[in-house]
Amino acid sequence: MQVIVATDHVGESFIDRLRNKFPQIEFVNLMHQNTIPEEFIMAEIFFGWPDAHQFSSLKNLKWIACPGMGIDKIVK
Repeated sequence: MQVIVATDHVGESFIDRLRNKFPQIEFVNLMHQNTIPEEFIMAEIFFGWPDAHQFSSLKNLKWIACPGMGIDKIVK
């Protein structure tokens, strides 16, 4: 299973902690990247705030997790 981590909202070390705790899952670090490379379009989980292009690129997407409790990243 592939999980795209596309936000640094929870800190840069978050992905390393996830990889250590869940070694059977492939965590893809796209914290500082706006495009999704071809090899990751089958990811099932997106952690962050996908834009329309990212959302439409993910053909196997099952779950989006947006960190935080507010709407500060959505409404500007």
